[in-house]
Amino acid sequence: MTPGNSGKPGQSGESVQSSQSHQTGQPSQSDQPGQADNAATGNDSVVHISDVDMNEVLKYLSRRDKTLGAFIKKVGPCTLSGQRTAAIETHFESIVFAIIAQQLSGKAADTISLRLKGLAGDPVTPESIAKLSTDELRSVGLSGAKTKTIIGLTSAVLDGDLDLDALYRMTDQQVHD
Repeated sequence: MTPGNSGKPGQSGESVQSSQSHQTGQPSQSDQPGQADNAATGNDSVVHISDVDMNEVLKYLSRRDKTLGAFIKKVGPCTLSGQRTAAIETHFESIVFAIIAQQLSGKAADTISLRLKGLAGDPVTPESIAKLSTDELRSVGLSGAKTKTIIGLTSAVLDGDLDLDALYRMTDQQVHD
């Protein structure tokens, strides 16, 4: 997410990959939602949810896939809110919550995430995690391995070894390299 966003659906700054043309391997230049907004960034392969009107996306998907269109008409649009009760506000918090959620049910992950927010503050930041001891982190229900991973992430961000804002703007290949 971009700093200052509320974490509400459609305002998150989350990225989704645009569809590729099967014939050319290039992004479709058709009526893809958000296509015009990406021309300014020079990165046509990423569409930010906050850059598009979700109604446009639903119309586009319904036109492209009649079965999906019928399903959307029957059940209604996805709200992107799911059952998650721990709102994610920052890139760092998103990664921490992804670590927490690994190999857990959604409810268990949400419970631990909410406990962590209660302990570290809302939003969870590298600075707030750094103030906590290993035992305090473990007290919210984190395993030893997840605690170690979150502490490593925190150190990397605080030491400047990992710039999450820069990472967010990179292509997959740039991140990999």
